[in-house]
Amino acid sequence: GECKAFRVDYLKCLKERDGAQYECRDVAQRYLQCRMDAGLMEKEEMSKLGYTKSNSNRRRVSQDSYKKSKESKGFIAGLSK
Repeated sequence: GECKAFRVDYLKCLKERDGAQYECRDVAQRYLQCRMDAGLMEKEEMSKLGYTKSNSNRRRVSQDSYKKSKESKGFIAGLSK
């Protein structure tokens, strides 16, 4: 497809970072922009999709909070041990 390279880059980023999507936000944003430009999804302002000019500041907070979260230790919502 038209945006395959962006999709591959995003999935590669996720794999390299053990699924930590906050570290792949910039790649995800490029993928979404490609999909909108190609008419594969409805155009939407990036700010409504959670992408703002201050994402670099938010990313640092997200990384710190993720390291302390239950999810970083393998917790999966809805599953009981």
